[in-house]
Amino acid sequence: MFGVILALQEQSKQKSSCGKERKEMKNMVTEYGKYSKAHSYIVGFERKGNLYAVKMSFVELTNSIRYTVSSRGNEQVRIYMTSEQRKAYIMNGRAVVIAKADELEADSKHNKGDNFERIVSESYGIAWTGKNSVPFWVAGDINVNGEEIQIKLQGGELTNSKAIESAQLAC
Repeated sequence: MFGVILALQEQSKQKSSCGKERKEMKNMVTEYGKYSKAHSYIVGFERKGNLYAVKMSFVELTNSIRYTVSSRGNEQVRIYMTSEQRKAYIMNGRAVVIAKADELEADSKHNKGDNFERIVSESYGIAWTGKNSVPFWVAGDINVNGEEIQIKLQGGELTNSKAIESAQLAC
């Protein structure tokens, strides 16, 4: 009987921890949405040697995120589309091939996310000037005809707890 009680207590701890993570992620996503200057997102992913891009709203983006904690304890919200989501975007024509996947390869100065931002910017005829360090509460990564757009790559970070704190202090 004692073993069953301990097992139930452990299950209860796991459930509350998972619930806490969902609450933390929901709070971070809500705060991000409140302060973000961009309301449109271009999200990229690799599939079968191609690099795809799909444009979506913030609400749609929230269906493709995951809560993580870095090794240093910083809470993060990352872009994560399931395989089914990626296939659906391709099948319905919303995801378009914008380059070969090998163009994303990181180099000594830029990671894959930076290279994706460069590829998207150039596809809109916007000169890419290097890594964007403008905070999300100031502007999107690119502005197309007055529309602020954030550019994110599958697996990349949408936001983190420190960025949310900075946005709250700045606004």
